[in-house]
Amino acid sequence: MTRELGSAVLRSGEQMRIKVVECPSAEYAHPLLLFLSHKSDETLRDLQRRLEGDYAQVSLDRWFLGELDGQIISQMGYMLARDTLDVGVFGHVFTRPEHRGKGAASALMQVLMDDFNAGPGKALLCGTGNESAARIYARHGFVPLIAARAPVGPLAYIKPDFAADFTELQAIFFEPGHDTHVRPAHMGDRAKVDKVLLQSDGVTAMAGHWHRLPPADAWASFVTMAQMRDDGHGPLNLLETDGRHVVGYAFVFRPEAEDTGAGVLDFLVHPTYLDQSAELLQTTLGDAAAQGVWPVRAHVVAGDARKLELLRAAGLIEMDESACAGADTVVLAAR
Repeated sequence: MTRELGSAVLRSGEQMRIKVVECPSAEYAHPLLLFLSHKSDETLRDLQRRLEGDYAQVSLDRWFLGELDGQIISQMGYMLARDTLDVGVFGHVFTRPEHRGKGAASALMQVLMDDFNAGPGKALLCGTGNESAARIYARHGFVPLIAARAPVGPLAYIKPDFAADFTELQAIFFEPGHDTHVRPAHMGDRAKVDKVLLQSDGVTAMAGHWHRLPPADAWASFVTMAQMRDDGHGPLNLLETDGRHVVGYAFVFRPEAEDTGAGVLDFLVHPTYLDQSAELLQTTLGDAAAQGVWPVRAHVVAGDARKLELLRAAGLIEMDESACAGADTVVLAAR
């Protein structure tokens, strides 16, 4: 679906037409992929599937376009989970080099924020290493999450009626005492995992005693994990509270889908909910067995005591080959 939103006069005096494209969009799938062809293969695949409507049931995706003479010169968008309509990802901001400095991105940013503020969404999160882009975002209410990296780094725009800042947003998401359940992940969950869970203070503080070893370290981002699941490599599940907040995830992936080797298990749970990891691990192991991704192994740093404890409680046992893996690595298996 495409809507015309009016126009903006650029600093050059040119009049830029502004449109919003809501996925799916057969009309703009090819032009947008060409416009963003500098992106990684993983990102382009994700964008293509969004534009073709593969994720339309779970993710509200809107792309804001600026056009001159029928050609896209600037673009940005946001993606918001349809099931909760709370936190979303803002990004894919790009203006053609020959049209930079004309105010195109600023004009689109105003329209995008007006649209988001008029809707039910509560927060948008993004990241940038570009100071010029960060200044544009700051004018529209985005604030750095890491003061030492300001004005770049991870940023957040949070509606004040939802939370005063990212600290308060985390307090809402990871409030203790809630019941949890396990469900399959979907592409609408990207912001909840990549931008809230992985950037939370609690998870950041775990960095020294909760590691991810090869080959699992290749599947670090939510999009990468979701694409592995979509390609038949194994299950990807989330641990969610009764408030619909994601507090953890687990996967079992076989590096090559057609391989007969062991599946690789890894997981992460916010420290507030580590004691509720058992169902997440047991469900994910059960799904892996049902999908034929078996046996399952987990490679863990020997010093990650809590992670090892939770895996052993889930029934994994240490293998004799741990000694061959190195003094700092423990290999566990589910059989």
